[in-house]
Amino acid sequence: MKLKIFADFLMLAVLLILMPYSLIGEKPHEVLGVAMFALFVLHQILNRNWYKSLTSGKFNRDRILTVAVNFLILILMILQTASGVLLSNYLFVFDFYEGIGTARLIHLAVSYWLFILVAVHLGFHFKFLKTQLKIKSVTPLKILAGAVSIYGIYAFINRKLLDYMFLKSEFVFLDFSENVAFVIADFLAILILFSCVGYKIKN
Repeated sequence: MKLKIFADFLMLAVLLILMPYSLIGEKPHEVLGVAMFALFVLHQILNRNWYKSLTSGKFNRDRILTVAVNFLILILMILQTASGVLLSNYLFVFDFYEGIGTARLIHLAVSYWLFILVAVHLGFHFKFLKTQLKIKSVTPLKILAGAVSIYGIYAFINRKLLDYMFLKSEFVFLDFSENVAFVIADFLAILILFSCVGYKIKN
């Protein structure tokens, strides 16, 4: 169980660092992308019993939502990995030119959808995390999460995530003079915001 939690938090950390990709450099982004996929595969292996349980029990609203989000994340991760491999200039080099523009757009849009859905997924499982981390009082966490979420709304709008998710903008515009830590902090606030959304949906 400790391995599951450690792997999941490591995956979240890698995901946050991946988001400001142009500020960390293309090669580190590719390396982290491979690490992210490896951690995702490990997550599936460690949670393989969940797949085995799909054929048993009743499907109520909460279970349908969980299954839908989980499979959307799985599909998006496959798309993200495949498009990332095709776009690679360092770790995977292919003479692939036809459709490269489509792969870039897929990689762009999917990255933000994946980020949001992972945050919602995290919120779905807050009670499990609370139990495993032996958190007795959630009131301070709720107050902190609520405060951070307010800023997360601002960061979500300011970072124009909707434009990228729906490809209203086909390029990500980042200020290269901006400290990468501040960008990651913005995405952390957005992650917490949508984790709260996920928690509210299930509770």
